[in-house]
Amino acid sequence: MIVSGAVAPVAVGIDAETDAWVDGMPVALAAAFSLSVFPAFGLYTHDRRRSAARLLSSTVVAWGVVQGCCVALLLALNHERTLPSAWFACWTLATCIGLLTIRALALAGFDTGQHRTPITSPTNRGRAIATNAARVQRASHVGGIAKRVFDLIAATVLVVLLSPVLAVIAIAVRLDGGPCLYAHVRIGLRGRPFRCLKFRTMRPDAERHLKRLLETDPQARAEWAREFKLKRDTRITTAGRIPRRTSLDELPQLINVIRGDMSLVGPRPVVSAELSRYGSDIAYYLAVRPGMTGLWQISGRNDIGYASRVALDVRYVRTWSMGGDLHILFKTVGVVVRGTGAY
Repeated sequence: MIVSGAVAPVAVGIDAETDAWVDGMPVALAAAFSLSVFPAFGLYTHDRRRSAARLLSSTVVAWGVVQGCCVALLLALNHERTLPSAWFACWTLATCIGLLTIRALALAGFDTGQHRTPITSPTNRGRAIATNAARVQRASHVGGIAKRVFDLIAATVLVVLLSPVLAVIAIAVRLDGGPCLYAHVRIGLRGRPFRCLKFRTMRPDAERHLKRLLETDPQARAEWAREFKLKRDTRITTAGRIPRRTSLDELPQLINVIRGDMSLVGPRPVVSAELSRYGSDIAYYLAVRPGMTGLWQISGRNDIGYASRVALDVRYVRTWSMGGDLHILFKTVGVVVRGTGAY
């Protein structure tokens, strides 16, 4: 993979005038350093107990250490002429993506969701799952290996590329007071609860504030009971308004995707109190990982009612395809840029 990555600069049109290509020393040194650095980071061992996030981050860090050692040694040997910045940067990025792809493919063999066990469910929810067993079987391919591999690769690359944006938002939220991240328990694949990550866009005492508001404002109480959200939410902070309106507050969910809690595309993640809204269709929701985006996101978001959201989630599971996921991802970009249905 290290040698193959060195071909990438030529493939994308970066001039191969370089001594690096002719000399071959940077590639040779990287291959040599990797023989000791990669095992030290545990990249050649398979441990089911290690999370996907830890394995993928270890791969990135290990490759960074290898390249750092290469640069240091080449400079010490006065071979800096073999390190043209464009060629070296392209080689480093291409090899990193290749290594992550290989790691993701290996992880997918262990992480198809089949080993996860459901939480204890209410009796009526269990009956709904049982009566829809056949439909769940037809929908189960949604959590297959191809989708999981795509999620791992795409989410990891996005975390790397968007790291400056993540850092800026985290600092802005932190300066506004309180922690920069907020984790709320949502229900995932096969009824398994997980901590869904977001940048904090609400005041630290948001739960207490909501409780007081619902106790004193009948109109807000009715809206919350109907939609589980408020159009004019006084809990939102000044620093949180832009990330919330642009959906940038949901970028930390890329970590949930890498962990295997979520998918890039899927039903909207819900809290346990919302499961009853799915009725007999609850089996569809529990058959897949919830997504960062989905049909709900590109069909009006907060402008559509709850019943329509449930119908869109069921439709997604019943008609899933990889091409459909890509279509939703591309349309999500336009929806976010336009701010459709966001508040």
